[in-house]
Amino acid sequence: MKNISEQIKYFFLNGLLLYVLFIFISVNTAYSQNDKFSDIKMSAKYHYGLLLSEYPFFYYLVNDNIEAFEYNIQKEVSGKKLWHKVHKFPSIGISLFYSGLGNDSIFGKAFTINPYIQFKLSERKKFELKYQLGVGICCVTNHFDFQENYHNIAVSSPFNIWFNAELSAYYHINPIISFTGGMAFSHISNANLSQPNFGLNHLTFFSGIQVNINQKEKNYNFEIPKFKRKNEYSVIIAGGTKHTRRFSKQLYFAGSVSSEYRRVLGHKFSLGAGSDFFYDASVPDELRREGKTDIKDIYKLKTGLHASQELIIGRFSIMIQEGIYLFLKDELDSKLMYNRGIIRYKFSDHFFVNIAAKSKIVVLDVIEIGVGYYWN
Repeated sequence: MKNISEQIKYFFLNGLLLYVLFIFISVNTAYSQNDKFSDIKMSAKYHYGLLLSEYPFFYYLVNDNIEAFEYNIQKEVSGKKLWHKVHKFPSIGISLFYSGLGNDSIFGKAFTINPYIQFKLSERKKFELKYQLGVGICCVTNHFDFQENYHNIAVSSPFNIWFNAELSAYYHINPIISFTGGMAFSHISNANLSQPNFGLNHLTFFSGIQVNINQKEKNYNFEIPKFKRKNEYSVIIAGGTKHTRRFSKQLYFAGSVSSEYRRVLGHKFSLGAGSDFFYDASVPDELRREGKTDIKDIYKLKTGLHASQELIIGRFSIMIQEGIYLFLKDELDSKLMYNRGIIRYKFSDHFFVNIAAKSKIVVLDVIEIGVGYYWN
């Protein structure tokens, strides 16, 4: 009897033929439908690549290249909102991934549902260049087990967060069919909610076919109102729980209070800087495990300054921050720098919510959920 990974592979390989068949059936029927079926794109892609690791010992565990199948369905935004026009009618979609991870017996296979947004970088009559960002849920068939799979220190839980970024080129054979190719980076992690959690990264190159269903002509001769540059200020309170990297089951609280200044440069971008005050309850226990005795409660605290870059998508934004510890420094790892990747949503004229992934350069430390207040 086939195991679960073989069954999933069988489904995807045979599903590829059914998917392509469904696309062409849809083309023949969609033009008789109303506008809710317009501007839909469906695609199937094949990926081939390799595992990327921050740790050299991972390469001793890899015995195969990465192969993946990706099926997408997406719809171009309507153009009724300003950010639709500012970003030249991006598409919002969802993809299904089936992927190998470099070693079937240790890492297993990954099955992923990945919502994403796709932006246009360049557009010509026959050619388009786009980039895509997505965050989804990934189920892996193998994960860490002390007795049966102790080599897999990359992933310790069956369900994980999947981050995906793609750069793709499209060549339009006709208004319906396009060939696509490009490169993709993907990361799997459980956000440090269980240990071990070194995570898996892979880089792949892909090719595929896309079908446009009932595509409508867009009016690109729109006028975007002139943007007056402005200053924006905010304060944020955030927190989360984390494990240590000692295979301990205990959860610790970690939180932060931050202040920010941003110079909003236009409808799409802002640059900024800010200060951070961090609290990490795990530090004293970690120092004790390292054999240190002169431990102070103040070691739970860290302070720092950061720079930020923000991509604005209507009320949503994606931010990257690079920070350095000053005054109250990192007593545990003696790291100078920290990073945060942030997804932000402004739900009113003065309040927003944050989801932030704080890391020590490339090692995820904690996922923070926060609320903030902003003003001009």
